[in-house]
Order: sequence, then structure tokens, then C-alpha cells
Amino acid sequence: ETLFQAPSFGMHTLALGNVTVHVVVYAVPTSPGNSRLLARFPVLGLPKVASKIRSGMPTFLGHLKRSEVLEDDNIFLWMQEKEMERRLGASPVTLKTRDGEVRSREELAKASQGLYYLPGGSDTSTRSFRKWFDLTMPIAWAPGTPPAPESRHRDELLDRKNLHLAHCTSCQKAYSRASAAQAVAAGAGLLFATLGSALFALAFPLWAAWKTQAAAFAASAVMAGIWAAARSLKGRLERGRYPPPRNLNP
Repeated sequence: ETLFQAPSFGMHTLALGNVTVHVVVYAVPTSPGNSRLLARFPVLGLPKVASKIRSGMPTFLGHLKRSEVLEDDNIFLWMQEKEMERRLGASPVTLKTRDGEVRSREELAKASQGLYYLPGGSDTSTRSFRKWFDLTMPIAWAPGTPPAPESRHRDELLDRKNLHLAHCTSCQKAYSRASAAQAVAAGAGLLFATLGSALFALAFPLWAAWKTQAAAFAASAVMAGIWAAARSLKGRLERGRYPPPRNLNP
């Protein structure tokens, strides 16, 4: 079941056996070419164990996964908008051509109908939005608002640091903890690499030399693994990967 309420509210309800999942989304335009997405994903009917596991999962992990889902579409939506403008010969937002000529709403709405292929039930909200948009355009911004840029590098569209991390306290905490883990792991790893054998010999005087050396090496390797894992997490919080996961070859 899909519900769309103009101009920016959408909700999908998915029934999976006894479990019901609601995808509740507000897409709020903030400037030409940019929107802020406010979303909730309530799940009803989960078994108690699964519900506890879900509620105990760190928030930032859910944000990372949802960022991947958004990035699957963001790059192509941006390109699609520009391609649509090219095919229509005018912007569906301002109704203006590149030469400044204003096209009629009805003309662009009719021309845009053949540019979309939306056959599935999951496309209901998109069809509903498109129908409302065709009856409403052009969308007016405040006087002096700069237009959307003509082009964007994919790094801008995958920039989690400025688009999400800068505004999310949960992900900021995870980033700070990862930075702290990196610092501790680097210091401890250096300590084990240089003085580890001596430290283990003091702690375990009956050990043979090869055991203390092996323990120091293992401890250094563990610290290196922690450092690398923290670095990887910080990278994922800062930037999405390319190509998007859904478009990787199986």
C-alpha cells in the first residue's frame, strides 16, 4: 500500500507475513537541486528477540545502510533531471528554455508523460507525485535563490560528510569514537612493536623468547586491525562508494 500527500509526504506499507514495515518519508526541498529527507521505518509484529536485536543496533549502522540505498538513486536522478530537460527543451521546474522562453504547463506535462516507464506497484508514489507536479508546476523559489548547478561531480553526490555526517549526532559520535580507537590502536601497536617482547617477558617470566615475540607480534597485528577497521568506518561515514552497490556486477 502506498500513500502520497502533496507536496512532500509519502508512505509505503509492506506486509511480510505477520510483520508490517512502514517506510515514512518527508522530502523537503531546501534549494534548487537539493532536498532534505526525513524518514522513519517503524516495524510492527516482530518477534521479541528480533525486536530487541533491532532496537539494540547502533543507529549509525542503519544510517550507513540507508545512505547506500539513497546513493543508488541520487546519481541517476540528477542525470535523469538533466536528460529530461534536454528532451523537453525546457526546465519542468521553471518552464523556461535555455533562451529564457516560457513554455506552457500543459505542453510540458503532456510531453513528459512519455519519458517515464513506471509499471510497478512500487512506482505508485512516483506516479502520484508526477501527476501533482504536472498540475502544479512551475515551482517558485524565493527571489534571488541561485539556480541548480548545471553539473555535479559524483563526489558531490556521494559526499556523506557534508550531506549527512555534519547534521547527524549519532554518526558524529561514531566518527569521534572511531578516531579515538585509531589513536589508541596506533599508540598501542607502536608500543607492542617496539617493546612488546620485553613487556610480555616481564608479565610472563617463564615464557620462552619465541613466545614473547609471537605474543608481541600478535598484539601488534590486532592493533593494526583495529586501526584499519576504524579508518574504514570513518571513510564510510565520509563518502559513499562508487559504483553504487545495486549496480555492481554479481
